[in-house]
Amino acid sequence: YQRRVHGLLLLLTTIPAQLNELAELQALVPKFGGRYRPRRRHQHVIVTGDVNERQLRQFLVNFYADDSLGAFSFIVVILSPHDPSVELQRVLAMDEWHDLIVYLQGSPTEPADLERAAIHDAAACLVLSAADGDPMEADSLAALWVAALRGASPTVQILTQVHQTSSIRMLIHSGASEVVARNQAIGSVLGHSTTCRGFHVLFSNLLSNVRPEGDMPKWGKQYLDSMEVNLYARRVPKAFAGTSFEEMANLMYRPQGTMVIGVRSPKHGVLLNPGQSYLVQREDSMLVLARSGSHVNELGRLPNPLAKD
Repeated sequence: YQRRVHGLLLLLTTIPAQLNELAELQALVPKFGGRYRPRRRHQHVIVTGDVNERQLRQFLVNFYADDSLGAFSFIVVILSPHDPSVELQRVLAMDEWHDLIVYLQGSPTEPADLERAAIHDAAACLVLSAADGDPMEADSLAALWVAALRGASPTVQILTQVHQTSSIRMLIHSGASEVVARNQAIGSVLGHSTTCRGFHVLFSNLLSNVRPEGDMPKWGKQYLDSMEVNLYARRVPKAFAGTSFEEMANLMYRPQGTMVIGVRSPKHGVLLNPGQSYLVQREDSMLVLARSGSHVNELGRLPNPLAKD
């Protein structure tokens, strides 16, 4: 009995000290210094370079906006030299994708960090160029990142953006698979848009910053309110397959700004408000105007009172 008491006293005195040592060791390990381990049911893409709140949010909104292309089967692994800022952590924690994002602190020029991001198993890498500063310096830095990625993996798809059209050849020589120049993309969009009716109104809105100051007319408030709405594509919920579009749209309408405006059918293409005669199919994607992806995801959980038991 005395031996058991002595053993228990020994445990009570040694365990707290060992726990303190373990806590000290864990404190030395960076919070975002782990390793991504590929998942069996998910592919992953690596996003690296100048990862800031604005650029990452724009990428995630567009990447996860259309689940008909299988975007939700992808994990986004972010590799950045810095710990995420408070603003960036808010983007990472958004309901639309918080369980599909892995953030790693590391450099795209360090082979060990690229191994932590599982570059050899990645479906693609996206390099975000620096949004601020000298455009030529930003493009040269992007070329350095691309060269490091290509050196680590000869086969991975590397997509990148640059500021100047003259930098495209440099990025291709560095190993990029696809390069988009910002000034070229903007010029192309504006060039094709000049033939559209109402272009002058759109261009004027792009060049002006509308802010509510004092009393605004009703149409002005409605205009500002509509600027917060985005277009999303989501697969038609199973419960609504075989329902007419009009019935589905009425059941899914939400006063807070969620509205189904059409469908994209593999057979018929994009149909805006096809009406009562069109029966939505399971393979269709519904086109939804909403303020956030979480509002759209709520539609997928709605019961269909018209469904037959």
